[in-house]
Formats: sequence, C-alpha cells, structure tokens
Amino acid sequence: SSVARTLAALKSLCMKTLLLPGLNRRVRNEPKRKTKQIINKFLAVVVLVGFVLPGLVRAQPSDLHFSQLLGGPRAATSVRYQVEYIPRAASRPDSPLVAQGINENGDMTGWVTGSPGRAWVFTDSTGTTLLANLPGEATGAAWKINDFGQVAGSSGFQSVPPERAIRWTDGIPQDLGTLGTDSEAYSVNNLGHAVGMSTVSSAHGFFWSQATGMVDLAPSVPFTTAYDLNESDQVTGRDGRGYAFLWQNGVLTDLPPPAPWRYSNGLAINENGQIAGSVQNSTGNSEAFARYSPGVGWEVLGGAG
Repeated sequence: SSVARTLAALKSLCMKTLLLPGLNRRVRNEPKRKTKQIINKFLAVVVLVGFVLPGLVRAQPSDLHFSQLLGGPRAATSVRYQVEYIPRAASRPDSPLVAQGINENGDMTGWVTGSPGRAWVFTDSTGTTLLANLPGEATGAAWKINDFGQVAGSSGFQSVPPERAIRWTDGIPQDLGTLGTDSEAYSVNNLGHAVGMSTVSSAHGFFWSQATGMVDLAPSVPFTTAYDLNESDQVTGRDGRGYAFLWQNGVLTDLPPPAPWRYSNGLAINENGQIAGSVQNSTGNSEAFARYSPGVGWEVLGGAG
C-alpha cells in the first residue's frame, strides 16, 4: 500500500540522513529512555518528509519497529512508532509547514513557507495556529518552544524595520531588543531565558533574560552565534575563532576539537552540560558528528564526508 511504501521510505531515510541543526522532535519511547537519541534522529527525518507530504508528522508508539543503529554505544532496542500528520494552518492551507522545535508536551513550532512567511504553533487542543508578528512587521519565524509554550524566534525579514528577536508567551510577541541592528532568537529554556544572534557590525551571540536584557556573550569576538541553552543557563554555539563554546555566568570557554580536526560547532546542550555538534577539517570538506562531555572532551561519533 502507499502507507507501507511511505513507512519503508522513512526507515531508509532514517539510516541515511544527517540530523540538521535546529530540527527538534517528539516521541514517546518504550521500553527504555536509553533509546531517546536514536528516536530523535528518526523523527528529524520524519519532519523533513513534511516538505513533500500534505502536512508534517510526529511519531508515537505503535507497531513500527526500528532498532538502534549499528555501532552505537548501547545494545539494540526495539521501539514502536506511529506516524501522525500535523495539519497546515487553516488560514494558509496551500503553504507547507517547516518544523523546527518540539517540547515535552508534543507542542510544535516553526514557520509557514511562502510569502509572507509566518511563525506557527501546533498543540493537540488548538491545532496549527499562526503567531502574531510585531507591529509593522509582515513576516515571522520560530525555532524552539519550551514546556510552558513560550516560543523563540524572530519577526521581520525586511531591512527596514530590522528583524527582531522575539519570545512569544501565550501567543503574544515580546521584542527582546538588539545589540545593534537585526536579531534572532534560536532557543528558549523553561525559565523563559533565550539565546540567539544579533548583528552589530557582524554576528554576536547573545543571552537574554527579563532581568539582564540582551547580553553580548563575547563582545570582542565577531561572527559568534548562540544556538541553545539548558536550564542552568549554560549556552553553546560557535564563535568567530571557529570553535564550539560553552558560556556560563559571563565566561565563554572555547571547545577546540581533537586533532586532526580543525573546527567545531555546538548545536545543542543537555542538563548534564553535554554538547551535541560536529567537527570539521581545515578545508571544511569533511565533517563528523561529535559530542562534548565535561571532564571527557570531544568524542567523534562518525558521519559522512
């Protein structure tokens, strides 16, 4: 059947496709939480298929079985999945959705393609709804959603007025300000604190809270972007020296990769301070998945290219 063919394609893609930065995912796992990393990789691929199917998809327990990838650090475990479709916004039925974030409740966020682009949120109770822009702005995009439904993103792609980092709370946009001109928020934790990038003369990573406002993570280091933070306000990203970094309590620490790799990227950070990212060679034509752990350093996990 067409459903069987689609599911077979998903399984094949799961084994072949790299996990993209900023693409998050939801799944309930059984029987052990240890399968979470592999489930996350599968769902990232499922969300990508949303570009060609009528809506986006989530995975939940059912009768599809996939085992952990060979060569992983844990024993293979069978996990069950059910694919469910996320509907497009009723006001934009012809505009596909791009999903970027999902929280522990299964609420999702991202943006609507087409013109104008709009940020959206999906919940089981409300369906897919568009998020309001700042006054005077026609476009918006969202990247992450925390467990309280707060969303990090930006409003406006135009140069005048400039794009601004946004935190939506109950659907209401809050301008987080800027270090110079444009700004974008890429992640928000359950404290409501956000990180992202703001343009001065170049990109500068920032941390934002209601108490501190927008804080430049490395004022003397250009071309820096913050991608994620955890509940301890530890921040990761990439700085202008070409390294992943860990920022905490005002101190930025570079995390250079092991030889023979030249560059590193920090894309996500968990509650243990472990960082998921990648390493690259000096020419940038070879890249591999990598994980940084405090007290251990980088572990290169492999990859293609």
